[in-house]
Amino acid sequence: MFRDNDRNTAKTELSKSEYRVLYRKMREELTTEDAMLAGQKILDLVLTLPEYKDSNCIAVYYSVKNEISTLGIIENAFSSGKQVVLPKIKEKNMDFYEITSLDDLLPGAMSIPEPAAKLPALLKKEQNPILFLPGIVFNKKFHRIGFGGGYYDRYLEKNRTKFRKIIALAYTFQVIEDDLPIEPFDVCPDMILTPERIFINEKN
Repeated sequence: MFRDNDRNTAKTELSKSEYRVLYRKMREELTTEDAMLAGQKILDLVLTLPEYKDSNCIAVYYSVKNEISTLGIIENAFSSGKQVVLPKIKEKNMDFYEITSLDDLLPGAMSIPEPAAKLPALLKKEQNPILFLPGIVFNKKFHRIGFGGGYYDRYLEKNRTKFRKIIALAYTFQVIEDDLPIEPFDVCPDMILTPERIFINEKN
């Protein structure tokens, strides 16, 4: 189900840090036009998902440094009347806080915009909440290498059952065939969306 990628033919065993360096560089080398086009294609796919249409609450990251753009998703969620919650980091932990507009964001950890709210959002199962997950690189087994802080892994270890689906967003080159170095606590998403296709984790 996964697509081969000419940029990912090497099967060299790399450490997590080496993968991070390599794929951050590849992401940073994208032109603004390519990044915007990929973000628009991802948004178009998101809008076709039954999981998105049925959800009244989305948990989503604020995209920075050429990550797949989430601004279109956030804006569509606002206009569709969905509750929008974004992550906020405190020391080694993370939780989701509601925003009602982008004006509710302030610079937070690592200068990434975070909600100004003081109390975490209450996520209810009847809202069918879904979570959009960032990452550096993924593989065909739905293994993920994140940014190294472990915030999503720690949060989802306790809170995964709150979400109907966990959906990773990635550029095509971020989904590879390699066996990635993983730990037992690493998060595997239910789906991976790239600009070209949707990958579904049949094990979840």
